Amino acid sequence: MRSCIALTFAVYFLHLVVAERIKDEYHEELFIKPFNGYVYTYFQFSTVWETELKNDTFDNCHLFPRSLGELIQRHSVQELHVSMTKGLWRHETWGYPVKPASPGAELWAWFKPETVDVDDNWKSLTGALSGLLCASLNFIDGTNTISPRLSLRPSGVVMADAPQPHLRYATLPREIVCTENLTPWK
Repeated sequence: MRSCIALTFAVYFLHLVVAERIKDEYHEELFIKPFNGYVYTYFQFSTVWETELKNDTFDNCHLFPRSLGELIQRHSVQELHVSMTKGLWRHETWGYPVKPASPGAELWAWFKPETVDVDDNWKSLTGALSGLLCASLNFIDGTNTISPRLSLRPSGVVMADAPQPHLRYATLPREIVCTENLTPWK
């Protein structure tokens, strides 16, 4: 009986230690709305990971895709947004979508303020994301990339007095969407 109590206590203690170290949350949202002969589906995958901003390892992430985390760390990314859409949105008939996005692939990233060569990191990031998401993001280059100053704002936690991160934005309107694009989240 004593060994059973000791074993139960050890398992409970181990659970508390692991639960204390892993502080990430994962949320999936799916919105489905039927239209005349069409179906609007909006997927949102949100991962919140409480960690230090300067964290360089992804050993203790529980839910966040490690491959994506390593890309973010390697390329000095502070915040990353990727959307992939298919079809034409008829605003006058259907109203506004949950979150507007351009057709095809849309990618924007804020690089940490101390990033030395943002353009090289951007090019390398798009190539790596191309392989990870099974998409043609490697075709993003200087001809279809912009650096807007006022139109986009970070949606993550950013201190008001912090130096401004570097933003890069690009779209590939002819990108085809398929189920392989969801590979990092399986």
